[in-house]
Amino acid sequence: VQRNHELEEGLKTAYGLTQAVVAEADLTQGEETLYKLLGKKAAAFLPEILPDCGSLGLGCGITVHETVSSLVPGPELSQLQLVAMMGGWGVRAMERDTNRLIADMGKKLRCNFHYLLLPALASSEEVLELFLREPQIRLSVELWDSLDAALFSIGPEVSAANFAYLPISGDELNEARARGGVGDVLGRIINADGNELDIRFNRCLSSTPLGLLQKVPVRIGVGGGRLKIECIKAAIRSGLANILITDSDTGRTLLVTAGNGLV
Repeated sequence: VQRNHELEEGLKTAYGLTQAVVAEADLTQGEETLYKLLGKKAAAFLPEILPDCGSLGLGCGITVHETVSSLVPGPELSQLQLVAMMGGWGVRAMERDTNRLIADMGKKLRCNFHYLLLPALASSEEVLELFLREPQIRLSVELWDSLDAALFSIGPEVSAANFAYLPISGDELNEARARGGVGDVLGRIINADGNELDIRFNRCLSSTPLGLLQKVPVRIGVGGGRLKIECIKAAIRSGLANILITDSDTGRTLLVTAGNGLV
């Protein structure tokens, strides 16, 4: 599949991205095909950064799963550490769980990896704080402070279907939408400015704080499709992602809404 270099340059200029990877896509083939395409493009991009990378944080989701699935085993990367950026959920779609993904990726790249032995969502802020005090958990969480790169999917509009693997209530979802939630990054629901919503769900979530994410030098966000437009815009405008991997249709929409449309 070819890349659209004109769109890539346009997105870099319009949104101040370090790099953009835009795959030509036929969206009539459906979302599953799109996710596979984006995963392949992300897997092809990773060798550009991994040789010089000491630690790579990994999020979860369909596109990250497709990225890991598309990786081709290569030379051993003994210097690389993979770090889970979000806790596990333990039910449904386990192939997309962060701990499962870093294990699969670690085997392919022949590198070290660190599980995050935490549930993705704690029952309360107090319970999460207790978990974070555990020495074995701290060993992984402290690695968030020194990541060289991060790879994560950019989430779609806030809906029950998109958070089916986490015990979030309908009331919490309604609150997130009412307060301007446009999607999630590392599970954390953000608004159109890329700011994390001050809601109970976010406060009980065991994932890398977005303030720490913004300090990671290489921040690769992967996402595409109509339902992700607003969250992608929020993520790249706010600097949560400085590298975007997306499809041509999404790229054109992003440029049009930025006032830089290409024919």
